[in-house]
Amino acid sequence: TLRAALEEANFHPIRNIISFDISQPLPHRIRPISPLPVITAPVIIDGYTASGAYQANETTPAILQIELDGIDAGAGTSGLIIQAPDSIVRGLAINRFDYDGIILDGAGATNNQILGNYIGTDLTGALDMGNGGNGISLVNGASGNQVGGLDPADGNLISGNDSGIGVSVPGTSQNEIIGNLIGMDVTGENPLGNTMTGIFLTDGPTDNMVFKNLIGNNGASGVVLDGQDVTGNV
Repeated sequence: TLRAALEEANFHPIRNIISFDISQPLPHRIRPISPLPVITAPVIIDGYTASGAYQANETTPAILQIELDGIDAGAGTSGLIIQAPDSIVRGLAINRFDYDGIILDGAGATNNQILGNYIGTDLTGALDMGNGGNGISLVNGASGNQVGGLDPADGNLISGNDSGIGVSVPGTSQNEIIGNLIGMDVTGENPLGNTMTGIFLTDGPTDNMVFKNLIGNNGASGVVLDGQDVTGNV
């Protein structure tokens, strides 16, 4: 199971790879009945290893086959919580958790990459299956991380999250939020907004880069920089 794989990865300090070789018919839904283990050792979770999954390119959206559905995971539960450095999460749909889709948490959560995921939608990227909080949060000093990228394969779809923000960056620095779709469906043409702001930098974040995202249809502003100590951001 994914739970067992995460437990094994946490036990070994080197960076492990979690891939998906599933004999059951795809797409495959993973529906945990309790919180998944917090990620405390470097790991690559690669949904694109599943049969039939393809990365996006300049003309075609990604095809995802692995869905992490939090409908039964319990109150206050988030999809993945990463406290380790040097980890990659790619090619997953993460939806219907009571709290956030992904949290990068703490000063140890550095040099992580969140790439090519659908956060808050179904596997098609067209239906609202929002998490109850934010799509992605970088908290408690999680710095030097990358959410999305310039390659079309790396951008995340972050939409439909019900009570929160697409990407929340409170008090962290040197993170890159690049090349994502925030508040629309996977085509970039139809609204699928997050309830609040698209990207929110507050409580003293410095030296972050927000670049080449497509942001629209959210319940509040597209991008907010809040506070006198929000400096050096691009």
